[in-house]
Amino acid sequence: MKSLVAVIGTLLLFTGIVFEGVYITGAKPVISRITISPNASLVSGIVLIFVGLLFIFAALRIPRLQPVRE
Repeated sequence: MKSLVAVIGTLLLFTGIVFEGVYITGAKPVISRITISPNASLVSGIVLIFVGLLFIFAALRIPRLQPVRE
């Protein structure tokens, strides 16, 4: 299950990077025949990167951050 969450997070992260690249190059992306404005591309790229990082960090097992069970 954690590996699936990590894969989904990675896909979201790369999709966000692509949206940011589209914003930087100034191209107008066409997704399902709807043109996205540059501002929407910027905001959606930031949101996708943030959510992707959250998914990746949720899938990681970091011993210092886990609660101690006694």
